[in-house]
Amino acid sequence: MDLDPRLLRYFIAVAEERHFSRAATRLHISQPPLSYAIRQLEDNVGARLLARTSRHVELTDAGQVLYREALTLLRQAEEVHRSRPARRAGPGLHPRQSGAGPGPRPRCDGRTFCRVPAGLAPAGRPRVAATGGTGGR
Repeated sequence: MDLDPRLLRYFIAVAEERHFSRAATRLHISQPPLSYAIRQLEDNVGARLLARTSRHVELTDAGQVLYREALTLLRQAEEVHRSRPARRAGPGLHPRQSGAGPGPRPRCDGRTFCRVPAGLAPAGRPRVAATGGTGGR
């Protein structure tokens, strides 16, 4: 069973608004992708979560259980996200060059060129990489 956090957020919005169009407005998306996402979630869970009428939406018994569990899961995920130590870039480094990704990154100081750590530059070539600037210092 795939419980994508995005689908859970969409489901929570529909459950709280009791209306697809209002939930879509709240989520800043259009209504057809929201309906598709809810159907996808229902397929993943293997149960009908919402009883739809032309005027509003009601939670089924399975929907009420999932609503409570989804709130708990997303709250816990947010707590984990907040408790993680933040990765910060060093002085003069772009966050993408903070070492957060795989392997060493060039150290840029905001100029046109970056210094490439020893061992990254191919032999016989200068150890400077262009960053897309217009030239000059």
